[in-house]
Amino acid sequence: MYHHCILCRVRIQPHYDRNPPAERLTWRSEIRAVRSERGRCSVFLTGIGYLSDDCLRASDDLHVSYADSPQDLKRYDLRSAKYSKSRTFNELDSFADLFQGCSDDARDCFSPFPLEVNQFIFNFLQSPDLCNLRLASRQIANIAKPAHLPQSFWESRFATDKEMNFFSLQQYLSKPARFDNWRLLYAQVQHTLRNKTLSGHFRNRRRVWQCVGHLTQCLVPLLEQTRSLRDGISLKTELASQGYSIGQMAQGVFRDDDSVTGGVGICLFGRQSLFCAKGDEAKTIQISVSFLAFDCAEYVSGIRVLERSGANPATELSRAGLIMPFSEKSITITPKIELTGIQVASSTSGIVGLGFLLRDGNGLPAQRTAGIINNPPDGVGIATLRPRTGYKVSGFLISLDACKFVSLELLELCNDPGPSKRDTLCSRPWFWHPAEPNRGDRATSLQMPKEETRLGTPTFALDMNFGGTDGSRLSRLNRIVAFHDDHCGSFRGFAFFYTDGSEEAFGMKEILNTASKRWTCIEQSIALDGPGGERIVKLGLVRGRNTDLGNHPQVIKMYTNHGRTLEFQRWHHCRLESSRLTGEQHLHCAPEETITGILTTALLPTGNLQSLGLRSLVDVPRTGFKSRPQPARTSSTFPMSEGHWKSLPRDLQRSFSCFTSVVLSNIRRVGVSAGVRGRTRGPDYISGLCFEFWDSELPVYVGQWFKQVGTLSLEVDERIANFTFWQAQESHPDNDKGENSGRITGVQIRTVGIGQKQGGIRVGGGKHMLVYSFAEKPYEKLHGLAWSFDHQCDYIYSLTQPRIGTSLTLHDIAELSPNSRMPGKIFWQFQDHKGNWLHVSRIQAFFKDHKLSRFIFEYGKNGIYSKVGHVEGDRVSVRFKERERITRMDLMTRSGGVVCVTFRTNENRKHSLFFGSEGPMAPGNFQRYSFDETPYVKKPDTPSFLGSFAMPSSGGSLAAPREREKGNYVGLWLTMHIFPRATDIVDKVGPIFQKEL
Repeated sequence: MYHHCILCRVRIQPHYDRNPPAERLTWRSEIRAVRSERGRCSVFLTGIGYLSDDCLRASDDLHVSYADSPQDLKRYDLRSAKYSKSRTFNELDSFADLFQGCSDDARDCFSPFPLEVNQFIFNFLQSPDLCNLRLASRQIANIAKPAHLPQSFWESRFATDKEMNFFSLQQYLSKPARFDNWRLLYAQVQHTLRNKTLSGHFRNRRRVWQCVGHLTQCLVPLLEQTRSLRDGISLKTELASQGYSIGQMAQGVFRDDDSVTGGVGICLFGRQSLFCAKGDEAKTIQISVSFLAFDCAEYVSGIRVLERSGANPATELSRAGLIMPFSEKSITITPKIELTGIQVASSTSGIVGLGFLLRDGNGLPAQRTAGIINNPPDGVGIATLRPRTGYKVSGFLISLDACKFVSLELLELCNDPGPSKRDTLCSRPWFWHPAEPNRGDRATSLQMPKEETRLGTPTFALDMNFGGTDGSRLSRLNRIVAFHDDHCGSFRGFAFFYTDGSEEAFGMKEILNTASKRWTCIEQSIALDGPGGERIVKLGLVRGRNTDLGNHPQVIKMYTNHGRTLEFQRWHHCRLESSRLTGEQHLHCAPEETITGILTTALLPTGNLQSLGLRSLVDVPRTGFKSRPQPARTSSTFPMSEGHWKSLPRDLQRSFSCFTSVVLSNIRRVGVSAGVRGRTRGPDYISGLCFEFWDSELPVYVGQWFKQVGTLSLEVDERIANFTFWQAQESHPDNDKGENSGRITGVQIRTVGIGQKQGGIRVGGGKHMLVYSFAEKPYEKLHGLAWSFDHQCDYIYSLTQPRIGTSLTLHDIAELSPNSRMPGKIFWQFQDHKGNWLHVSRIQAFFKDHKLSRFIFEYGKNGIYSKVGHVEGDRVSVRFKERERITRMDLMTRSGGVVCVTFRTNENRKHSLFFGSEGPMAPGNFQRYSFDETPYVKKPDTPSFLGSFAMPSSGGSLAAPREREKGNYVGLWLTMHIFPRATDIVDKVGPIFQKEL
């Protein structure tokens, strides 16, 4: 066991000889200690002594040294000494602050130290730290010049924790122990590192060492261990011959299992046994657990069992694994305390913590932990191992991979002479997160989910106790979030949010595709009126029935006592066929009980939820209950149609994305959410919106809700008139069409009210982004907003509602181009705030690379205008007379864009808009639309609606005419390319027809 000075943290060098030293020791071996006697508040300082066998041998008199009277030295056990390092360092920091107020002629704090002490400190510092110390201290700057540093400093640069650790002294020096010019060697190595030619292998050696150097913390103990790993069969046979029985086992899922993806799981290299005590001897046992850091997590790497006998040195009885003395955490078991079991905290990669279950002489239970047991992180389950009836715990059978524990089994000895009372069966415990529910609580009713039936796969279960142990948190529950794996198409867990700002999250949110591809789950939020008395009364579960969807849950429904259904689901092309889903299964509790939690099992190592259960209480307090009328049955959301699904980017169609929507009616307040670090959206992105209503206490979330960064309040007479979104121009590398599948970086919302009162908010934005808007028009108003998303893509569209008694149809848009967004609209007429209708008086067209990019229509003479597309490129305009009306439009398309637009009017005038020298005379494809005649449509069939516009039947052209529509053409629609490098180019243009119903 190592000991360090509490003031300077230098490791104390012990005196190994049991006899007192014949001459004075070095300064690193001379120590004092502060001691106190039991029952007294005063403290005393010992004389100068030395360290031997973890004990201080020094005199009681502070003026007496060990060299003065060796025969009067007393023995102080340092293993039981308790002191607070943090408090000591805080005092040192406060002393250091005094130097900030000293004058320039004040003494340097390092000046009292001898030169040897300062140079010894230099040997332990990293080279950059020494350079910083020279800037902070004049004394160090004077004595730490390269020419003044001793050879011991330059030698220390070649230690394993310094910058020259890659240099092999044994390979390049014949006698390293006798080498004396370390400064010259340091300079030569530094000069060699500058060689960037093929012969400069030192640079490559350093690079390789920096990659594998962190493995030395486990390689060194691995080389030093004396016990070898054994195979399980021979070891269990040997233990059985000694009278030991194998008890319960806690073990993760093996990496070679067919269900494992991405190389996640445990590997078994061998086993070792560990014995807690021998026979029935009453001994004080110390169990020391070692830990090893790997991939930003600490795992159990070794255990030692030592016997403590008074002040004598501890005797090691047994050990297993790699012993790391600096990381050990110890617990003590006295003869009156009985070890009744052990809790094992395990992740998919190994064991991260142990909890020893004890019982004292009075029969009271206790727990001593080492590592993570309480409040485990995501993906860590707790398994409780207890001996069978008639047996006692006598040790453990431990399985290891290269350097850490991956499974643990109980070794049991029979302590009941009556064989009829012994239990021969050994059940396999479940891994519970965050803790196993108390099955002995009579007030709690548990409906357990189904156990994992695959051989060798442990059962990982979640206890999502969102209501609290007594159900008091139900009245504060206001939002439920489902974690979706958009890669495998499964549920990973749920989070529950409360009115006091607290939250409880359950499940494995990190998705590990490969070692280099990691992301987190997408999050779907649905509000719940817990303060208003809304409670979950039933669960619904719908599974998949094919290889594409699997047999795990695809839809989870939560039914409430207010008649609402909270439906959590993902969208995939297989979901369009209801035959690929099974019938709905229901879970509910007794009528006199209230659901306070959900129990679920998860498939390891992915964490996909498999089956559900319930936790319920009989008498739930109504604390904080506010009786409210149940909400109206009018829905605040709308479903996704098949037509909209086909218009999604292919990245969203291929993944298991989420769809969220809101009906824009009676909006009272809009909140804007930005992303947070460690989730699917970072702080630079807008993740979602929250809509609150005048006629409901329940908000609606679209997108993903992480952190509110802005709000917009509306009056009763106000409505939302415009949404503008900024989207990053990103394209997935697997998308051969080059579709833009970026995330939202900014949003702007504008409102209008009576008297054209306007308001709005803008959050985010950015340059070189794809900007698109959804705005109300004279012939239609905004009716809904939809937001589809996965972990790397956002797609937003709006629904519009035409004027009463009419409908709008976008003709010749039989099939949207895969490279186009939802169409924008612009109309021939505009209604001002006085109700007057103004006709278009001027049209401006913008061209980018000779291709159309935007239209701007001006109305009347008062500067009223409407726009659609992107204002980039060269502008061309045309003016119309007061009574001049457009009767026909001719389009010329070439090379994926519109190069010329020609308008013909009722006054036989022709207006061509193009940029360049060729114009309409150049070769290209012509398309003609006549606005003075209404179109023909099929009589019996009903067109399929896609948002606010209709599409003809498949094939891309209008069907054979049977009946002429009643109405007239009112404007134009156009779609934009969504290539990341062509976002400002118009893809298609067509007429808008208003039909009278």
